[in-house]
Amino acid sequence: MLTDPAGPGEVTNWSFRRALLILVVVGVAYAVGSDMSYAWFDANGADASFFPAAGVTMAALLVLQPPWWPSVLVGAGVAEVLVNRSHGMSWQEGGAYAMPNLVQPLVGAYLLGAIRGRIDLGRISHLAGFLLGGVVVAPLVGGILGAMVFRTTGPSGSFPEFAVEWWVGDGLGVLVVGGSILALRPATARAGTVSSAWARWSAGAAAVGATFVAFRLDWFVVVYVAVALLFVIAVRAGTRDVAVTGALMAFVAAEGTARGHRFWDALGIDDATGLLHLQLALALVVSSALLMAAALSERETSTLARSQAEQASRDALAARHRAELLGRLAEQLGRATDPAGIAAVLSRFGLRGADPLTTTPPMGSRVDPLVLDSARRMAADALARAQLIEHERVARQRAESLEHHAARLAAATSVDEVATATVTGLSSLGPTWAAVWRLDGDLFTLLAHAGTSGIDVSPYQVVPLHADLPLADAARRGDMVTCDSRDELFARYPGTRSLGGAATRVESVAVVPLHAQSLHVIGALVVTSEEPNWTTDDRRQLLISIADQCGLALDRSELQRRAGRAAADAELLARLSDALDRATTAADRAGHVVREVIARGARAASVELVDDEDHVTLGAGGQRRLLDSPDLVIPLQARGRVLGRLSMHTGDVDADQRTLFQAIASRAAIAIDNALLYERERDVSHRLQLGLLDVSFPEIDGVRIEGAYRPGTATLDIGGDWHDAFVLPTGAIALVVGDVVGHDVEAAIAMAQLRGAVRALAAVSSPSELLDRLDSFVDSLPHADMTTLVYVELDPLSGRLRYACAGHPPPAVVSATGVSRLLWGGRSTPLGGQFGSRRIESIDVLGDAERLVLYTDGLIERRGERLDIGFARLLDTTAHDVASIDFVDRLCDHMLDGEPQRDDVCVLTATRLDGQSYARSLSSTPSELGALRRELRTWLSAWVHDERTQQDVLLAVSEAVSNAVEHGASSGTDRPIVVVATTAGDEVRITVRDHGVWREPVPSIERGRGIGIMRALMDDVAVERHDDGTVVRLGRTLSPS
Repeated sequence: MLTDPAGPGEVTNWSFRRALLILVVVGVAYAVGSDMSYAWFDANGADASFFPAAGVTMAALLVLQPPWWPSVLVGAGVAEVLVNRSHGMSWQEGGAYAMPNLVQPLVGAYLLGAIRGRIDLGRISHLAGFLLGGVVVAPLVGGILGAMVFRTTGPSGSFPEFAVEWWVGDGLGVLVVGGSILALRPATARAGTVSSAWARWSAGAAAVGATFVAFRLDWFVVVYVAVALLFVIAVRAGTRDVAVTGALMAFVAAEGTARGHRFWDALGIDDATGLLHLQLALALVVSSALLMAAALSERETSTLARSQAEQASRDALAARHRAELLGRLAEQLGRATDPAGIAAVLSRFGLRGADPLTTTPPMGSRVDPLVLDSARRMAADALARAQLIEHERVARQRAESLEHHAARLAAATSVDEVATATVTGLSSLGPTWAAVWRLDGDLFTLLAHAGTSGIDVSPYQVVPLHADLPLADAARRGDMVTCDSRDELFARYPGTRSLGGAATRVESVAVVPLHAQSLHVIGALVVTSEEPNWTTDDRRQLLISIADQCGLALDRSELQRRAGRAAADAELLARLSDALDRATTAADRAGHVVREVIARGARAASVELVDDEDHVTLGAGGQRRLLDSPDLVIPLQARGRVLGRLSMHTGDVDADQRTLFQAIASRAAIAIDNALLYERERDVSHRLQLGLLDVSFPEIDGVRIEGAYRPGTATLDIGGDWHDAFVLPTGAIALVVGDVVGHDVEAAIAMAQLRGAVRALAAVSSPSELLDRLDSFVDSLPHADMTTLVYVELDPLSGRLRYACAGHPPPAVVSATGVSRLLWGGRSTPLGGQFGSRRIESIDVLGDAERLVLYTDGLIERRGERLDIGFARLLDTTAHDVASIDFVDRLCDHMLDGEPQRDDVCVLTATRLDGQSYARSLSSTPSELGALRRELRTWLSAWVHDERTQQDVLLAVSEAVSNAVEHGASSGTDRPIVVVATTAGDEVRITVRDHGVWREPVPSIERGRGIGIMRALMDDVAVERHDDGTVVRLGRTLSPS
């Protein structure tokens, strides 16, 4: 409990719990020792008394670090005062005697400061310091101070006598009690020479028993036996046992003396003198025994150190000899480069054995085991190094072969050249014959072969995949096949016997499948040799590497061929799309399709519309008699339904041409379906156009205008919300968003009349004047009361805004960095509610790349929600979607968040462009597709100077937009397609977004050429498929001007 976990020089973290524990333990131990002295000798200063409590405080201060000393001193002081009070002293007198009892251990602790905390009574220097400072000097100081207290508070008496008695009694207490505590610490190292604990305990018990006999049975002569045994313990057991046994002897002697067994009665001396002699004798005996034990401990330590030093010297000499021998062995092993040389070196050093791990000395010789073990390890390292050198040589040769092969493949431009480069390059390996086959479907086609085998390969120009040959087996398994003898070859593949007499000279065969980058098998490399077991591990690895290079090169050549074909097809499809856009009727578009497929190899073709009740041929061409038995019929699908078929008699066309016909049919279906819809709904659209929303906006340099309308009813797409944009005579752009109360035909009619009135009045009115005049107009217009409206005039050159709001939500301005704000100026009541007061207007500025957002209240209002929350949501959404390619649609989607609409939603935006970007929203009508191509071609001519790059970009975008139209048509959505083009540095980037559903290729219909065409034309193509549509990102690096 009194031990400190910190070592010398270390600081233990102070804690209240530990401090309190030390205080209690020291206080209790001190009280027990003090009360014991009272009980034995009435320790009030009258006689020299053995005082065990002094040893408790001295040992505690020597063991613990200074931060814990206050706990020790407080515990001892409180115990001293309480014990003194319990024995009749006053509080003042008890406190006065506590002072010397606390100063005394402090003096000892400071005198032993150099060894405090690490004191070892097994060392003579430490023991001498303890005896001198702790047993002699400190109790002497305490005795002087105690005598002073005695003379001050007690009866008259001899000052020197009291001081000497205090000195002797406390000194003995420090020696036996404090010494025992210190001796029990781990620092006291020597444990003596007795091997068993019972022998030590028996000797200690005998010494204590002899003391008991002497001082309880008055056989004082037996005390010599006890003293003799104590010295025997010093010789045999060490310091620790001496200290503990001495303390027990002192306690037994003191207890016996206190009971009246006094040896000095026979000598005729007084009690005080006799007690003094007893304590001095005990101190002398215990100190002498401790000194003897310490001296023996140091002598044994010195002897052990000298023995260890001598052994270390012998070990060092042997190690030097071993090092010299092993150094010479290592030097010679380092020059050996093969196993035979290594064995010769070991033999010269008197070792033998082909395997380094089993190297042994000659019979009858004596070799140091350490030397033998080191020699084995060194020989093993030398052998491993020789093997690494050989492996490195082989690997270097393999790398050079692969490097030369790769160079030859890089120069090859066709699959035949790739195969020829591979078989001719294998001649350095020494095979008899080598060949490369390409796998198309279930058939192998021989591309190239070389060698002197004499095998007639003419019957094997084409080999089926199911053939009983190593070639087919390797392709089926997708792994290398080897045969190391002719017998093995004939046994595993009986079909090889049909190769004729040349096969009888073949001893080894290796077949490696050729893999494309997608890891599927596209061919095989075959190598034969007249040498048995020709396919060693090194050759096997080299053949696999060469086959990997050959497979990738074949795949690359095929991709290059397909890319050229895809570019030509893309140009064809782009021209077809332009032709279909220019044609206005379904019959004209069908005629274009028929003429195109005949021009591309079909002998006859027809386009037919088919439904449950009718069968109409829109167009036909070629040798029409062949259409009675067409060999290719492609359904025409649009908007999730089959509207007809494209029938052809193709004859001998390849798979690529059939894929092209599929792409033509896909575009034809959309174009023809659009034409049919246009024809059926032209009259209805004409009548509805008079009263419904117009979604066409003026095209103005430097400003992009976009709009969106989301009806609030599930049955009719009509309502009172509208937006409008037109150019004023001054060149400014008029932007209008209004909201007529109601969701029916009457509201739509009122909306149409108000829109016309705004257009008529805007040319001669400022924003505030326009609202004043509309107030008079709505008085005579049914269902137009309380209409809200925002009217803005935007100067496209300066960005100046003049605006007025009649009870309408404030416009929002969004910067290019995503900072949004509301325009709260120019506000007044809804139309028809001004009651004679004049309308007001406000002015603001729309900066470069900033977007103005006008909207109706259906965008921000929610049932049970405050309007300011809707405004906050609007500002947050516009800030996060500022860079969106379809800002208007995303704004509506995020704000409505899929909730049922109770009101119409109308949004109109105007964005000032910085000139380096192009954007357009379009539907799937032919006129809009054509307009997109014309506008994009004009924009490209301003920023892209290379005409070939312009054409490639235009074709790729046309392909992407055509796919987007197909997606939208197949899913039945009427959401717009958004095209955004930008230039940055030496790159042009185009993004095409639709809201349709991605159509995976139908197993019976080959599709998917669009992506290949785009990748052939552009440097970077990425397709992102989302739940709400598809985004195609195209990139092309511009050539220097």
